[in-house]
Amino acid sequence: DDNDNNTATADGVGSKAYAGSGDRNHNNVAEATGGGTAEAGGSGDDNTGNRATALNGGLAAAGTVGSGNNSNTASANGVGATAAAASGSTNSDNNSATATAGASANPTSAWAGSNGDDNDGNMATAENGGTARVGEYGTNNRGNIATAVGEGSLATAGTNGNDFTGNTAHATMGGVANAGSRDCSYCAGDSDNNTATADGDGSEAHAGALGVRNNNNVANATGGGRAQAGTNG
Repeated sequence: DDNDNNTATADGVGSKAYAGSGDRNHNNVAEATGGGTAEAGGSGDDNTGNRATALNGGLAAAGTVGSGNNSNTASANGVGATAAAASGSTNSDNNSATATAGASANPTSAWAGSNGDDNDGNMATAENGGTARVGEYGTNNRGNIATAVGEGSLATAGTNGNDFTGNTAHATMGGVANAGSRDCSYCAGDSDNNTATADGDGSEAHAGALGVRNNNNVANATGGGRAQAGTNG
């Protein structure tokens, strides 16, 4: 009820677009072409100004499966590409997720500000088989950036905990980079402004991970090496 000015556009066989399904969802835009699926401001209440774009079989969701999620953007291009911004969240705003499948046979996925509450201004970018997860699975994770490019690359920033801010993770060519987070279920929070960069298959960089109040650490790994800075407490 009371859903105003939502726009859903689907062009091409198999394309699906959904915008503003729920209550008091306004000004959401979903665009799907070439068999893509896009949902913006749906499956929840009070979601406003979200935009989802799905191209060529991609799956994009922005401000969905939750309430009070505003001005989030998700874009997915290609079969196997998934982009989710503030999906499964509450009161999470201004998150951006972009996934571009490329030539890789592996899935490409970008998740920003999802599966938590009050996660704002996070940016995830994944290309060609990479996985980027940023500002999710927690509360008050803001302004984190994760970029994953290349098959098997994994970048996580400000995830699996609370109050992570301003962390940056870049993973390329199969590297694994974690900044202010760790891919685990028991991580603490308060690790801010850390930077992790991993380039090359087998490379791992962890900065400000698995700890509390670990700030301004930098870890860079290349050529299969492993680097840790301010991690494990």
